[in-house]
Amino acid sequence: MFHGLSVLYCMTTSNPKCRSCAPKRVSAVSGGCQWTTQLAFGSPFEGADFIKMDKTCRIRPALSTEAACISALAICSKASWGYPEEQMAVFQRELILIEEHIAPKRTHVLEADGAIVGFYTLVPHDATTLELEHLFIEPTKLRQGYGSQLFRHARQIAQEANFRVLVIQSDPHAVGFYRALGARLTHEIPSSIPGRSIPYFELDLEEPESAEPL
Repeated sequence: MFHGLSVLYCMTTSNPKCRSCAPKRVSAVSGGCQWTTQLAFGSPFEGADFIKMDKTCRIRPALSTEAACISALAICSKASWGYPEEQMAVFQRELILIEEHIAPKRTHVLEADGAIVGFYTLVPHDATTLELEHLFIEPTKLRQGYGSQLFRHARQIAQEANFRVLVIQSDPHAVGFYRALGARLTHEIPSSIPGRSIPYFELDLEEPESAEPL
């Protein structure tokens, strides 16, 4: 049922501009994808602008109208791990984003050759701790470096917003990925699936970034 779900790619080239009067510009390069970030002072989550810097990929804020295709991508990516349909029915409810979620969850998408191939969301816990709630890559684009690009982008945004800790409730299949990027496995927590637990990671945002390639 879920393995046959098709992903509807949003081919938009929209790039919302920062209208804040006191922007701060930061440049970064990771995994062959370069971006420039314009982050407004005042609020940690106001007015970010991600400008395409090469011909193949960019990371930008998601549009509210892209909620459906982002949700489909997440479900397809989750299903690619081979979970049974009864578990996927639970995951599907957890992975659907509605239009009203996009901005508050600080959703960002990675486009490659004009198609959305991945996304992440960030949710504050308090003034110092931010959760990487979702990070998913379209199944045919796995193991091509897109996940690490999104992770490093999310890390940069969190640091620029003065958060100190990034926490991740990880899929068990992604343990090696987060460890390689410098996150520390602290414990396991109960899953929404009875009898199942999932890894809980923390990343100290004040420590230097891991240089291990992915």
